Amino acid sequence: MKEIPLTKGKVALVDDCDHELLSKLKLHARKCGNKWYACHGATDYLHILIMNPSRGMEVDHINGNGLDCTRNNMRVCTHTQNQRYQGKQTSNSSGYIGVSWQIISAKWRAYVSVNSKQVHVGLFNSAEEAAHARDQKAKELHGEFAWLNFKD
Repeated sequence: MKEIPLTKGKVALVDDCDHELLSKLKLHARKCGNKWYACHGATDYLHILIMNPSRGMEVDHINGNGLDCTRNNMRVCTHTQNQRYQGKQTSNSSGYIGVSWQIISAKWRAYVSVNSKQVHVGLFNSAEEAAHARDQKAKELHGEFAWLNFKD
């Protein structure tokens, strides 16, 4: 694995076999939402150049780091699969993905999002217990694209 310097003090990680070709490109760092990506020109993302997905497909960074463009950290997926693999939202107050406090029951509610809808997992006495139950359901529904609270 090698590093390619980018603008804004960032570096992209690439495989040794891709380094020579990619290091000749004029690359820069671009922030999209809360993630950084390596780009070439106005619209070419480095991960797309490397993986070259077919039309209608996307590239997912398995570890969530948009600057890690090593081939074992990327996979081609559908848009829906890519959306499933998202981390904790900035507005999260429980500290866990898919866990929120329910005032009426005075318990922690666990849920998994499927096709933009929340699937209720259950109510729990602790946020951690809810997070474990949520992870189990997320694995069941999303398989390898489930973003988990606990990485086993």
